[in-house]
Amino acid sequence: MCSLIPMKSNCSQALEQCINDIHELLVFIKVAPEFEQCSKLAHRCKDACVECLDACESARLDRGKMMLACVEVCGDFAAECRKYEAREFRNCAASCRACIEEFENVLA
Repeated sequence: MCSLIPMKSNCSQALEQCINDIHELLVFIKVAPEFEQCSKLAHRCKDACVECLDACESARLDRGKMMLACVEVCGDFAAECRKYEAREFRNCAASCRACIEEFENVLA
């Protein structure tokens, strides 16, 4: 008997990691008002990643547009995260860079 092995694309894995890292960051900065700008960018990035993940996994026709939008938002958020030293910020910056790399490979 054969069993199917679930396979996710590198893009899906990168998006899921980014979403998880952003969630951890939002929990980390939830009570700190000095991170308001970062929190706004984090929410934008998380929303874009969730929408892009849905588009990629459901093979929607607009997934290319979603990837381009995600690259832009991830780039902005990664730049903001690089301003801070905490592990949660570094994780988000790294996962955003991974998303951007994956999308650039797919869109090339």
